[in-house]
Amino acid sequence: MRLDVPPFARTKDPLRQLQYIEAYVKGLGCATVVVEGHYIDRDHIEDHSAFYSRNFVSYPNCCTRLHFFALDEAALREELKSVVDSGKDSRSAYGEACEALSRKAYLGWSVLKPLHGCPVGRTILRTYNEQGDKGRRVFPCVRRYRAHLLGVELAVYGLPFQQQDTGVSACATTAIWAALHHFREVEQVAAATPAHITSVASRYSLPFGRPMPSEGLSIEQMCQAIQGMGVSPHLHKAGNFSTAQSIIYSATMSGMASILILQREGEKGKERHAVTTAGIKLKEPFTPVPLEGIAEQSTQLMGAYVHDDRWGPYVSAVFEKEQDGAWLRYLPRGVVKEEEKWELTHILIPMHSKIRLSFGGLQEVAMEVAKWIKVYFAVQLKIADEPEITIDSLILRGYQYVEDILFEKDGFGADNVRQFSSEVSLPRYIGRIRVENPLTGVIDILVDTTGTVRNLYCSAVVCRTPAAKHARAVGDYLAGKFKAHPGAFGFLK
Repeated sequence: MRLDVPPFARTKDPLRQLQYIEAYVKGLGCATVVVEGHYIDRDHIEDHSAFYSRNFVSYPNCCTRLHFFALDEAALREELKSVVDSGKDSRSAYGEACEALSRKAYLGWSVLKPLHGCPVGRTILRTYNEQGDKGRRVFPCVRRYRAHLLGVELAVYGLPFQQQDTGVSACATTAIWAALHHFREVEQVAAATPAHITSVASRYSLPFGRPMPSEGLSIEQMCQAIQGMGVSPHLHKAGNFSTAQSIIYSATMSGMASILILQREGEKGKERHAVTTAGIKLKEPFTPVPLEGIAEQSTQLMGAYVHDDRWGPYVSAVFEKEQDGAWLRYLPRGVVKEEEKWELTHILIPMHSKIRLSFGGLQEVAMEVAKWIKVYFAVQLKIADEPEITIDSLILRGYQYVEDILFEKDGFGADNVRQFSSEVSLPRYIGRIRVENPLTGVIDILVDTTGTVRNLYCSAVVCRTPAAKHARAVGDYLAGKFKAHPGAFGFLK
C-alpha cells in the first residue's frame, strides 16, 4: 500500500496553501507582515543540495521569510525599537521585552521557497485559541520556536508545516517531518529534513520506483524512516472507532504527534494520504457515557487539528463513527470549500525506543484496573450500586509527573513530594493510568513503559484524593495487586 502523491488535477493551484495561511493569520488578527528578503532555510538548503541543484534550470538556494504580527505598522515599529532600546539597561530587561512582544503580537512565520509549484516552506504559526465552539482546543504537540528579526528575539509555540513538492517529499514524508519536530524537544535526535527522510525511507526498499522525485512511501517505508532517525515507530491499526479514539486521545494528550493514515474512494480507485495531528478538540462540558460502569476519558474527543500538506496547518476535522470504523470529516472553512471524508486505517506514533508498552496495551491495563475496583466494591465493601469509574491513560516523562504533583492547585506540599521522590523510583517514561470515582477520588497507577502487558511493573499507586472515603483501602488493594509501593505520597504526613 502506497500513500500516493495527490493527482495533478488537485495540486495545479500551487498557491492554495498560501491562501490558507493568509486566511489563517487573518483569523488570528494579523495586521502587519514583515518580509525577510534573504533567508537560508535548513530544510530547503538540503533539498536543494540533494535535488534542485541538479536541475537544468537553476533554482536559488535562499528563501524569503514572512513574519506575521497582530500590530499595525506604526505600532510595530515602535515596539521593535523599544525592545532593542531595552538592551541598554540589561540582558534580562531585553529578554523580558522580547517575551512580552512575542506574547502580545507575534503570530509566527512562513518560509517561501523559490519553487513556483510549491512555494510554502517551513511554517510555524500560533495555534487557535483554547476555547472553541462547543468544545475546548488543546495543542500538547506544539513546542517553542525562536526567530530573530531586526535585533529582536521572537518566540512562537506551534508545530511546523510545509507543502510537499513531490521532488524530495510527498505527504508521508512531510507528515513524518512534522511529527519528528516536536519529538526533538524532549529527546536528542537528529534534525530530519524532507530529503533525509526520503533517503532513509528508500534505503532498503523501492516498491514504487526511484526515491526522487518522490513517488510516495509505503507504511513499511514510513516506519523505516522513523526508525532510521533513532526513534521507534509504533504502528496501530485503527480497528474500531473506540480503539482509534482512545489511541489518538492518549497519544496527543501525552504530547506525541501521531501520523494518521487515511484512505477514500477516488476517481481512479483508492486514494491514500497521511496527516500529522497537532491538536485535538474536546467536548466541554463533558459527561462520560459508561459501558458496564466504566467510562473512558477519551470519549470526549470530538475532532482533530491536523497538518495536511494539501491545505495548510491546523486544518479542522471532525472524528466520526461509521459502521464502527473511524473517519475524519474535513469541515468546509475558508479555503477548504467542500466537505471531505477519509477513513482512518492506521495510526503511526514516533516514540522513544525505551517505550515498549503501547497505548493500546496501556488502555488494556486501565480497563483491567477498573474491573478490579468494581470487584472490590462488590465483594469487599459489599456496595451493590457502585458508582461509575472513569479511566484515563497517558505516557509521560517521569519528571513531568513529579512536577505535576508539585505544582498542582491542591498539591500535597514540598515535603510529601520530596518523600515520594526518595521512596519511589520512576523510569524515564511512565504509563500513568488514572481511575476516578466518588468513593476513591483520583488514583494514579504508575507503570513502567519498558515492560509489556504480560510482564508489567508498577512503580507506585498514588492516591491524589486521600480524604475520599475508600481511597486508602482501594489504593492499598491496587498496590497489592501490582506489588507496588502502597499509597505513595497521598497518605504520607
